Amino acid sequence: MYLFPHIIAAVAIDVDPTAIVMAGLFILLYYALQPLIVNDYLRAREMRREAVEGAREEARESQALAEARMLEFEDEMKVARKEAAEVRESLRGQGSEEQRDLIEEARAELMVQLTEERTKIAGQVSDAQKELQTRAVTLSRAMVDRILPGVG
Repeated sequence: MYLFPHIIAAVAIDVDPTAIVMAGLFILLYYALQPLIVNDYLRAREMRREAVEGAREEARESQALAEARMLEFEDEMKVARKEAAEVRESLRGQGSEEQRDLIEEARAELMVQLTEERTKIAGQVSDAQKELQTRAVTLSRAMVDRILPGVG
């Protein structure tokens, strides 16, 4: 009738009264200890899950706040960079104006010095011409006296 009678014989469980007593004690202890141990464990596990979920939610909120602050910071940095560029351009313009003013002042001073030096040189040239003329006259008289000793 059965194809594998030796397997069925090996599976047969011998149940004696101690097994029934042990099963009964197990069930009794299970229901007696459940409120003391199992329910506390389940409650602690639920509290832990809620705490983890709360921490995750808080982390998400903190992340969103950090991202919002980062965007604000980047916007402020853009404004500050723009202001810095404007100040830099303003200072560059002032520097150019000051440079032009300094060049004009230096040019005016050089023109004054140049005029003074030209006047001074013109005076020296005039003095040199007078001296040369005086020497030329003296030299020409000396030459005439040598060439024609009795004329002068």
